[in-house]
Amino acid sequence: MLSQLYSFGRVKFCVRYFFYRWSSYLFLLFLLPAFGVCAQDVLWGLTSQGGPQDGGTAFSITSSGGNYQLRHTFGPAIKEPTGSLVQGNDGAFYGMTLRGGTDDVGTIFKIKADGTGFTVLKSIDSTYSEYYDVQTRAMGSLIQGSDGTFYGVIRKFFGANASSGHLFKINGDGTGYNELASFADSPTGGVIEGSDGALYGMTTEGSLYPYGNIYKINRDGSGYTILHTVDIFLSGDLTQGADGALYGFTGPGSEGKSSLFRLQTDGSGYTILRTLDYFTDGQSPQGSLFQGSDGFLYGTASEGGLNKGGTIFRMRPDGTEFSVIRHLSTADGVYPEDGLTEGADGFFYGFTKWGGAYNRGTFYQIRSDGSNFSVLKHFDQASGIHPTGRPVFEKASESCLATGTILREYWAKVNGNQTINVPVNKAPTSSSYLTSFEGPTKVGENYASRIRGYLCAPETGNYTFWIASDDYGDLYLSSDDNPANKQLIAWIKGWSNPRQWNKHYSQKSALIHLKKGKRYYIEALHKQAWVNDNLAVAWRLPSSAASASPVVIPGSVLSPFVPANARMVTVDEIETTGQHLLAYPNPSSGKVRISFSAIEAGPVSVELYDMRGVRLGQLYQRWMVGGEEGETEVNGNAFPAGLYLLQLRSGSHSEYQKLMIQK
Repeated sequence: MLSQLYSFGRVKFCVRYFFYRWSSYLFLLFLLPAFGVCAQDVLWGLTSQGGPQDGGTAFSITSSGGNYQLRHTFGPAIKEPTGSLVQGNDGAFYGMTLRGGTDDVGTIFKIKADGTGFTVLKSIDSTYSEYYDVQTRAMGSLIQGSDGTFYGVIRKFFGANASSGHLFKINGDGTGYNELASFADSPTGGVIEGSDGALYGMTTEGSLYPYGNIYKINRDGSGYTILHTVDIFLSGDLTQGADGALYGFTGPGSEGKSSLFRLQTDGSGYTILRTLDYFTDGQSPQGSLFQGSDGFLYGTASEGGLNKGGTIFRMRPDGTEFSVIRHLSTADGVYPEDGLTEGADGFFYGFTKWGGAYNRGTFYQIRSDGSNFSVLKHFDQASGIHPTGRPVFEKASESCLATGTILREYWAKVNGNQTINVPVNKAPTSSSYLTSFEGPTKVGENYASRIRGYLCAPETGNYTFWIASDDYGDLYLSSDDNPANKQLIAWIKGWSNPRQWNKHYSQKSALIHLKKGKRYYIEALHKQAWVNDNLAVAWRLPSSAASASPVVIPGSVLSPFVPANARMVTVDEIETTGQHLLAYPNPSSGKVRISFSAIEAGPVSVELYDMRGVRLGQLYQRWMVGGEEGETEVNGNAFPAGLYLLQLRSGSHSEYQKLMIQK
């Protein structure tokens, strides 16, 4: 199997070619567009300086390098963001700065995904000493723990060689700030949360006699344990691999060399996996390693290499198959200060602090084998300079809502048995709504049908789709909710029995990457000639076993397509649930008051949808305690007459309420 990347306008597609041997010859049998794997994503990042106020920027950019947007500009009061952004469970982005705040030693901030609502959650406190010039700064990046709390590390410098630090936690609304632990030595970066729920990090100290500690601590600050001590400097952040082991960097030591190590979470098994050579491997790795979907560990060295501007490397978790996949040059960008991020399109993305067209840093992409390296953005003064941390993919907002049905259109008395005979440009003889992606059987002969609507993806990951039909059938899927972007992903040129998924090779799609909460247009065309008429579409979810049988797509993830000249669909299948959401008056021709209460402590939102599952707006969002009551309103005059749906989200719970707008 071969793969090739194609780009049409603003949307990328992957086309995979499958070759089969027959009579000692290779024949190209078919092409399957696996466009979801290469659909453009949005990444966020920070620059530490520059921008309109010369204090740095928060920005977003697509995975193709387009649509660069300044989401926030820092300065002069709050400036010099550091580390990487982290997107919280509420969809907002969180980060830290080195300057600004009450003592001008940095802040912890929050910014909404639309770039509004910039908020300083906490001013980092300075430390006064009559003996030393104390300098305080944030280290590494924030993380959000599995408990929803954010954790970070502060470092304090006392004079020339002495330093200390502490670990803190803070809630997403700025409350609950607490110093969990103090360190006698200097933290090298932030912390990570292990698969066991504990936090892991590193400290280092010494000039003539350097050493470092790798530690473990519980999220409540208890159980601080030094897992292992080394007689060399430690640097950057830890990474936990799929094997459960911790991976990190040492050095450079007295001989000017850095290394990559592995350690078990119980402190055993400390192993140097690779000692880096300045010219062949690069030196002074920064940030942390990243384990790709292929199992390799990927990282960057900020110095050295053939061009002395740093390298991008990879290796197996056991230290074998180490290779430099890119020796960075001035044109590429040089001196990367953090690691890589992997996209669903198979590319890795990263930043360099210097180099590029303006010598102010770059945003680049590269394949796992080092091929297809491309600079996607050359940073300049206007857009921000010297990016910090690593790129962060924006999570898909769970903004679509399935209404439980999908549209079926039927044309009678249509001759032929191929999908090109389906008269899609003519009004159908009749229309109906199905509660799953499966049409009726034994309808008759010589007819055509089309089932179309919207699919609300329940998981993020790689999906497989199937179509079964008698006679010909075509299955289309769009990279978004726009029917104009649909692509053929599976088909039948012939016939199959009902739910017979393996009669033709073309019935099965390639793996297609979809995002949870995103809405996709989906369509199946069907042409029936005579006897045994059927049409069904099935899928296999990312969380299902590779051997799992196809399952007909249920109505719980479907919404019907609504033609431009059609009335809004009223769907009785949607039931109102619970007692925590109330709208009145209902029906209404004017303002509607909406009262609700939090089902549990956490983020609470109220959103309005039409009956196609399109989110029309967010009416309310705030962190609330369990049982707390809230109220908002919506102006019914702003919407056409019809049936709408209100959704209350409280923590992990959801409730619904129908809303009828009258004119």
